[in-house]
Amino acid sequence: RYRPDKYPEKNAERRKSVLGKMLELGYITEQEYEAALNEDVKIVANKDAIKEISINNYFVDALIDDVVDDLVQKLNCDKTYAEQNFYNGGYNIYCTMDPKIQATIDKYYSNESNFLKNSKGVRAQSSITIMDYNGHVVGISGGVGEKTGNRALNRATSSPRQPGSSIKPITVYSLALDQNLITYSSMLKDEPTMTITNEKGQKVKWPKNAGGSTTNRNVTMTYALQRSYNTIPVQLTEKLGIEAVFNHAVNDMGIKNFVAPFKNADGTTEAGDHTYSSLALGGSYKGITTLESCAAFATFGNMGKYYEPTFYTKVT
Repeated sequence: RYRPDKYPEKNAERRKSVLGKMLELGYITEQEYEAALNEDVKIVANKDAIKEISINNYFVDALIDDVVDDLVQKLNCDKTYAEQNFYNGGYNIYCTMDPKIQATIDKYYSNESNFLKNSKGVRAQSSITIMDYNGHVVGISGGVGEKTGNRALNRATSSPRQPGSSIKPITVYSLALDQNLITYSSMLKDEPTMTITNEKGQKVKWPKNAGGSTTNRNVTMTYALQRSYNTIPVQLTEKLGIEAVFNHAVNDMGIKNFVAPFKNADGTTEAGDHTYSSLALGGSYKGITTLESCAAFATFGNMGKYYEPTFYTKVT
C-alpha cells in the first residue's frame, strides 16, 4: 500500500510520518527533516528487472509451501499466520536444491518446443521431480513454458495424474517381495483370473494384457514386470489382499493421494482406490504426483527404506 510507484500519495504520507518521528526523537535535525521531506522520490527499478527477480522457480514455490506447512504444525497455527511468519520471521532456510540440476530443468521446461502437440495443436503439459536417496528434492518443475506467477499450480506437487503401469512396482511387486511371496524368478501363469461385466453387459475374462491378449503360459516375475503384464499383478493382489496392498502404498510408499473407501451424500459407497484396477494396473481414483512417484521409486535404490520428500534440511 506504500509502493512509491503505485501509491505515491500514501508513500508521501508515510514518509512524512516516519521523518516526523525521527525529528521528534532527535535522530535528525530540523534542516535534515525539511530537506528529506522536500526531496523528489526517484523510482530506479525498471519493470523488467522487477519481473526478473519477482518470479520464483517451481522449486522455491514448493519450498515455501513445505516450510509453511511445517510451521503450521510447529507453531500450532493456521496457514495464514504461518505464511506471515514465514515472510516476516527472519528465517534462514537451508534448501536441498542442486542449482545445476534446477537450472537444467528450468532451461528445458521453459522451451515449449521440447514438448509435443496433439492433433489439435494443444501442447502437452508435464512435470518432473528429481531426488537423492535421502528424500531431498534436488530439482523440480511444475509445468511447461515460461513461469509467469508465484505459488500458482505446480503439477509436480499438486496435480495428480494416472500413473498407469508405473504403479505396479510401487504397490504390488514391492509388497509381494517384502512378504516373501515372490522372488525375481518366481513363476505365475499369464492368464485372466476374474470374470467381469463389460459396458455392453457381457461377461468377459479379466484382466488381459496390452493389446487384449494373454500367453496362457508360466512366466517369471522379472519377465512379467519387463513386459508390464496386467495378469500377474492382479493375481498377486488377489493373494495379498486389496486392504494390505492399499495400506502398503499409502503407509510404506507414501502415495498420499490414494483414496480410501467413502460414502457419498446419498449413502452409496465409493471404493476409491480399493480396487484391482487402481492398485494393480494404475487406473486410480484421482492419480498420483511425480513427487509421490519419485519418492516411492527411490525405495528400490535405498534398500527398501522410504524417505518423505523434503525441500529443506533445517530452518534457523
